[in-house]
Amino acid sequence: MSNLPLLKIVNLMRGASTVDSFRDELAVGEFIGQSIPGIREGEALPFSPMRVDALLMLLVEEGSADIQIDYAPFKVEAKSFVALMPTHVIQLMRMDAHFKGKLLIVSRGFIDHFNRSGMKNHSAANYMEARKNPVTPLSPSDENVILQGLERVREKVNVKGHYYQKEALQTAVVALCIDLANIFAHHRGTLSTPSLSRKEELFEQFLQLLYTHCREHHGVAFYASQLCISPQYLSMLLREQTGKSANKWIDDAVLMEAKTLLKTPQLSVQQVAEQLHFSDQSTFGKFFKKHIGLSPLEFRRS
Repeated sequence: MSNLPLLKIVNLMRGASTVDSFRDELAVGEFIGQSIPGIREGEALPFSPMRVDALLMLLVEEGSADIQIDYAPFKVEAKSFVALMPTHVIQLMRMDAHFKGKLLIVSRGFIDHFNRSGMKNHSAANYMEARKNPVTPLSPSDENVILQGLERVREKVNVKGHYYQKEALQTAVVALCIDLANIFAHHRGTLSTPSLSRKEELFEQFLQLLYTHCREHHGVAFYASQLCISPQYLSMLLREQTGKSANKWIDDAVLMEAKTLLKTPQLSVQQVAEQLHFSDQSTFGKFFKKHIGLSPLEFRRS
């Protein structure tokens, strides 16, 4: 499955200004609501959902916004922190024109370094914690810690001629993530090291499988077999963890891919159906209209 590149995400956000970037792996900058074309005070936004294929962190300094994360509604207000993980599906519903914050986007390849550097167990648990609680209110001291961490990252991005710039930048990002994990731990009211339950581990593994294979595998049985559990147990687990069935998770992922491909003008509907491994265009069209209420062509024209 093709990944959405980091720079494409930056372009989609359209509110980032004064951006400093390191190759195509990391970007840090200001986020200003009035910079987004079409933003009007309190008006609903006609933005389509998109899949986050990077770690996206936003420290909200002013204003508020309404977003959907994995199809669940969240209100984002000043003095809060938003952490969007790879594989999150997000949709911006409303944003104040005076919305302002600090934005950091880190590619999945850059994140993989954390696992190789021995943080795998800690990062997996914190990943799940942040995934379940993507919006966190901040105290003034929390906000100051995050601001300092973001500024350190920006400083490392702008260091030129450093033979080990990437390693220095990775260290700054890891330090920020450790501070964030500490903030999240205090919000949970515990100083113990977070750990994943077996069900949370399976859920995390399911998400990785889903966003890797959803184009070609639309059945619960495939994912259950990859996890060495029964389809019935997988469905029960997902309902317990998220309130959504396995079929709903798969359908939503396929629909997200379909919407992305349909907005690619050089692909015909037949080619989209083929890339999504439907038996024919008619079957794809029926599936799409059942869930979206529009035919693929009507959605493309909209």
